[in-house]
Amino acid sequence: MTAKNTIKLILKTAAAAAIIFFLGHSVLSNWEVIRGYDWSFNPVLMAAACVMFTAAFGFLPWVWRKVLHYMGYDLSYGDARDIFYIGNLGRYIPGKVWSIAGMAYMAEKSGIPATIAGTSAVFAQVYSFLSSFGFFILFFIFRGTFTINAGFLWFVPVFIAAAVIFIFPANLERVLNIVLKKIGREPVALKITTATALKITALYFLSGMLFGCSFWIFVSSFVGMSEINPMFTASAYIIAYWAGFLAFFVPGGIGVREGILGLLFMNIIPAGVLIIIAALSRLLVTLIELMFVVIAAFRKGFIFGKSIDKPLNERGKENRE
Repeated sequence: MTAKNTIKLILKTAAAAAIIFFLGHSVLSNWEVIRGYDWSFNPVLMAAACVMFTAAFGFLPWVWRKVLHYMGYDLSYGDARDIFYIGNLGRYIPGKVWSIAGMAYMAEKSGIPATIAGTSAVFAQVYSFLSSFGFFILFFIFRGTFTINAGFLWFVPVFIAAAVIFIFPANLERVLNIVLKKIGREPVALKITTATALKITALYFLSGMLFGCSFWIFVSSFVGMSEINPMFTASAYIIAYWAGFLAFFVPGGIGVREGILGLLFMNIIPAGVLIIIAALSRLLVTLIELMFVVIAAFRKGFIFGKSIDKPLNERGKENRE
C-alpha cells in the first residue's frame, strides 16, 4: 500500500470514528430523555420486521438477476443471490467500487463475464438511485410538521439531472464505456431500452418500499404504530440510506444513516431514542445479510468456482421480456 493510500485510509477511518463518536455523545448527553421515554416493545411487530427485512433482502438479488436477463445473461436465483451478497461484502471497505468488483469477480465464476457483471451492478445502482427520487416526493408529502433543512434541497437538482440523463440507457452506456476505456477494458453494449430502464426503476422503487416499510414496523415495535406515519418513515429510511451510500469516506455508511435518521425524526422521536433504534436496525440487517452469506458459503460447489449457468446467448432457450 502506497503512502497516499495509507493516508486516505487513515482519513476515512478517522471520519467514520468521528461520526460514531458524535452519535454516541448525542445518546449519552440525552440519556435521561432516553430513560424516561415511553418505550413499548412489541415482540410480534419485531418478528414481523425480521420477516419483512429478510423478504426485502431476498428481493434485491432477484431484481439484479432481471437486470442481467435484460442484458442477455441468465443466472438461477440461488446463484444470483449468492453472488450478490458475497460480492456486496466489499461495500464495508471504504470506497464504493469494491462491492462492484466483488460481484464481478464472483459472477465470472458462474459463467458471466466480469465486465458484464460489473456493468450490471453499476446499472442497478444508478437506477436504484433514480427510484429513490420517488421517496423524496413521499417525504415532502408526509413530513407533517417537519421543516426541511435547505441543505437537503441540493439533492433535488441532482436527482432531476440524473433522471434526465440516465433514463435513456444509451447515455449510461456512453459514460460506462468512457470509464472502461480508461481502465483498459473492452466497451459494453447494454442493449437496454428506456422502457426496460423504467421497469427496473419501478422494481427498485418496490424494493425500497419493502425496506422502508420493514423499518417502519421495526421502529413501531419500540414506540408503537400510532406514533409514526408509515410513508414518512419509509421515505426517511431510504433518504438516510442513500445519504450513507453517498458518503464515500465511510464504509457501509456507518453512522451517517443513523445520524440522518435522527435528524429527520427530530420533531417526532427524540434524537437519542431514534439513533439507538436505527443502530439496532443496522445490527438486524447486518445479521440478515450475514445469513445470506453463510447460505452462499455452504452451497455445494459454489465456493470452488464451479460454472453453474451458461449465458443466455449460448443457451438460446430463454425469451427476453
